[in-house]
Amino acid sequence: SGFTKYVYRQFGITLPRVSRDQYAFTRHISRSQARPGDLVFYGSPVHHVGIYVGNGYMIDAPRRGSVVSKRKVYTSETPKFGRIP
Repeated sequence: SGFTKYVYRQFGITLPRVSRDQYAFTRHISRSQARPGDLVFYGSPVHHVGIYVGNGYMIDAPRRGSVVSKRKVYTSETPKFGRIP
């Protein structure tokens, strides 16, 4: 969530600090509606967020101090998608 907050801040958009608050802040959309720049959330309650980049991929920081990377939207948990209003 710190990564997504930082990235969006570079574009003048202020996101809440934690992923579950970021999820509440977004307009919830289906996976088929997702487009680059939308957020991908995991968990119930939400505990992780990445940025969708298209073609089934996202960028995220798996945990504090880890390397930001591009990877497939994983399906071990059902992802939720949100768009910044």
